[in-house]
Formats: sequence, C-alpha cells, structure tokens
Amino acid sequence: MHAEASTIVGVLVALGLALAPAPRAAADLAPPDYRAYHAERAYAESLLALRSGLTDTALEAAIRAVELRPDDAETLYLLGMCQLFADRRGEARSSLERVIALEPDLVEAHHDLGLIGLASGDAAAAAAAFQQVAELRPDSWIGPYRLAQVAALLQGDLTACEAHLARALERGYAGVAALPVDPDWAQVAGDPAFLEMIQRLLAVEGE
Repeated sequence: MHAEASTIVGVLVALGLALAPAPRAAADLAPPDYRAYHAERAYAESLLALRSGLTDTALEAAIRAVELRPDDAETLYLLGMCQLFADRRGEARSSLERVIALEPDLVEAHHDLGLIGLASGDAAAAAAAFQQVAELRPDSWIGPYRLAQVAALLQGDLTACEAHLARALERGYAGVAALPVDPDWAQVAGDPAFLEMIQRLLAVEGE
C-alpha cells in the first residue's frame, strides 16, 4: 500500500511538472512599453482630428506622437501634414526633410515638399522635389505636371512647361483642356501664348 501511494505521488508530481507553465523570459516580465502605447494613441488622435478639420488638435497630438517616437518616418510625415494645414510652412519643410532623411524613397514627402516650394515661390526647391517625384514614380503624370507648374508659374518658361505637360500626357494626364479655368493656373490663364500651348497639346492628345 505504501509503495502504491508512492507511485501515485510520483505520477502526480511528474504530471504537475509537465503541466506547469514554462519559466518566463526576462522580457516577458518587463513592464509594458507605455511610450509605444501613448505614441500610437497620439498618432491616431492626430489623424482623426486632421480628417475632421481640427487642425490645432491634430497638430498638438502629432507633436506628442513625435516626442514619443522621434525617428519614425510615418509619425514625422503626419506632423509635417499638420504643420502644412496649419500654414506653418517652415516647420513643415523641416519635418518633411527629416522624413526624407529616414525614407528617401517616400514619394509623398517629396511631393509635399515641392508644394511648399511652389507656394513659397522657391522655384529651385520645388523643381528639385518634383523631379524626385518624377523619377520615383516614372509611370505617373504627377511629377511632370508639377514640374510644368513650376516652369510656368515660377520660372515664366512656357516652353519647358509644354515639354513637361507633354510628358504628363504620355503618362495618362487628361486635364489639359481644363487648365485655362483651373484656379491653380490663374496666373498664366490669360496669356495668349499659354492658350496657344494648350491648343497644341490638345491637338497632340487628339492624334
């Protein structure tokens, strides 16, 4: 009887060891990463506010997110967008340049940097940024289109503008006919040379 009891105890001990949880690694015992949690919350809050048109709220949340996650390109890009919507072009430019330093091939960052240059009248900066867009997205019309804007609106070069728009047409751009009434092109819309250029492009498009 005693031997039988010992056997039963041995089986129970063995079973208990088999069912016992494995020792937890040191990482499992570490406290939760609250910085990551709060960074994600701030990012989500900023994105939601920006989509809702609450620019100030979005900017405040984006700043918090970047403070918690300073080297994350996605978070920095969101901050740049918030700064751009808040009309803080200088700050937005700095944020987007940091994004590009982290992710050189992020087309959106180059494009938005170009828009800042375009709005600020900085032809060299806008052209450099949009050239990157054209090279990174060789099948898209947006790069040549933006370069055409730089040429016409900032450089006064309709010959270069026509060449860029011709490339945009080759890549699928279909809005040439509307350019004379597009507010973004109002600066040159009344120029007879611009209208003649549009007619030539439309003739090529119709061939």
